[in-house]
Amino acid sequence: NNSAYELNLSGWLLKSGARFFVIPENSFILPKKKIIFSQEATNLSYSGEDSVGLLYPNGLTAAVFSATQGLPISPPPATKTENTPIAIETITHPDSPKAEPLSPSVSQEENTTSVAALPQEISKQTATRGRTFPWLFGTLALVVLGGAGVIIARRKKTPADEFAITEENDTV
Repeated sequence: NNSAYELNLSGWLLKSGARFFVIPENSFILPKKKIIFSQEATNLSYSGEDSVGLLYPNGLTAAVFSATQGLPISPPPATKTENTPIAIETITHPDSPKAEPLSPSVSQEENTTSVAALPQEISKQTATRGRTFPWLFGTLALVVLGGAGVIIARRKKTPADEFAITEENDTV
């Protein structure tokens, strides 16, 4: 996460070949930090010619990582003590495909969902998230009631409507 904000990965997917892993609810990456998912936790293949894709909860691809990208290259340690300028180019990747064990606080769940069942799995997860329909319905009801109240309040006659104003013209 190279941004200045924490990133919520709840419901995002990791895909390798035809296998998927759904990232658990309340999985956050802090600003300027990274997260590594181990092969034991995801049961996905990180080696060989398979690439691993990070998918949004709706199934669209966010990023793809392959074993051919390799690890980030870092410069060798400097052993000279002279003041000679050295140009160093550092190539970095957002995540590396190496596997490290997860901390115990992250649940390790296995997901062997087929590609055909993926939309159903996504819809199940989005259905269990915060139910916004009642809030949306309540807001629309308040807007409609407020508009109806304004219309009804303006239809009533005022005492001034009962008088007719006539102007007299004085000619001198």
